[in-house]
Amino acid sequence: MINNIPLTPHRLFVGLLALSLLGAYITRNAQDHCHYYWLFMLFVLGLATVAPAYLDNRNDRKSLQPRLLHWAGCVFATVVIYAYHNAGRLYHEETGLLILLVLAMGAYTDGLKNGRRFTLLGVFLGLIAFSAAYVDAYLWPLTIAAGAAGAWSYFDGIALERRPGGETAVAQPGRNGTAGQSSNL
Repeated sequence: MINNIPLTPHRLFVGLLALSLLGAYITRNAQDHCHYYWLFMLFVLGLATVAPAYLDNRNDRKSLQPRLLHWAGCVFATVVIYAYHNAGRLYHEETGLLILLVLAMGAYTDGLKNGRRFTLLGVFLGLIAFSAAYVDAYLWPLTIAAGAAGAWSYFDGIALERRPGGETAVAQPGRNGTAGQSSNL
């Protein structure tokens, strides 16, 4: 069952990279509708940062407040973008790219506070936004970059496991199997 597979920071990071690559594909092939996918990803990323911290520290809800406020700010910025879109000031393609930029900045700044994997994910999302706006053939280079980021995450996790006395994802699993320390994301 799924309870036997722990949700490590590496697995979460690779899953979010895969969803980001899917978004790059959707942005490339369905520019008129990609803003819906990036709106969905905003909630997925917010949940991916808040849920492990909540499940590991169910009694300490005050520590979740900064993360919740951070992602609520991203949702507010997205609502403003949609207000411009509905008023006719933004086209569909521009709306998708702006939401992607909000998502990239949200992941990057969340990563600065809570873990370098989300910082790298924010940079990757920023590369998707830049590539979608200025580069014609960008899916293969982004796939290679995602593979390199996934390999880095894997070897970074191994380096943490081998570090003597360091906190590791294997040594301290949380109650839900989320690697115990959400800051390792």
